[in-house]
Amino acid sequence: MPASVVRSEPVYKEPRSQVQFVFAQDARHPIDTPRSLRASANAAVYLSVGYSTLKKWRSEGRGPKYAKIGGPVLYRPTDLDAFVESKLVA
Repeated sequence: MPASVVRSEPVYKEPRSQVQFVFAQDARHPIDTPRSLRASANAAVYLSVGYSTLKKWRSEGRGPKYAKIGGPVLYRPTDLDAFVESKLVA
């Protein structure tokens, strides 16, 4: 496109979300590290559910196992995998 042509439609820039921030932090820690823990936002993305769904499951006592260390809720990748395995239908 020539430099003299101006685009008429607005350019949408998505704000940096909490999920993107968590992924930026997790880039330093590969998901296949056996002892690494996943934040709730990453666990929700991994399970293809909303963050609020994961929070609701915790309050109802269902969903994957988790650890609450200080403030954040954390998930082990093995527990997320086990939860997915428990939901498989033959």
